[in-house]
Amino acid sequence: MTGGLIVSRRTKNTLHKAVITNPSELNINYYKTYRNIYNKILRKSKALYFETELKNSKAKLKKTWDVLCEAMNTNSVDTSIPEIHDKNLTVF
Repeated sequence: MTGGLIVSRRTKNTLHKAVITNPSELNINYYKTYRNIYNKILRKSKALYFETELKNSKAKLKKTWDVLCEAMNTNSVDTSIPEIHDKNLTVF
């Protein structure tokens, strides 16, 4: 995340707090406009980052898959099967 995006996120959070404390129509509209612009820039920034990473890893298959997994956010997904703890469950 770039420095500009971090500053913009802080501004967005400050505007959100202002909406919570004083939910006037002006505050709400200003927050929504700023939030929408911030989200659009954030999405474009992510797309540019992943596009650059994929171009840089073109010849390296493992690196390409790592970038794709990062883009899909599959690194943090828990694929284990949860245990069932139910006293009413009978096992045959």
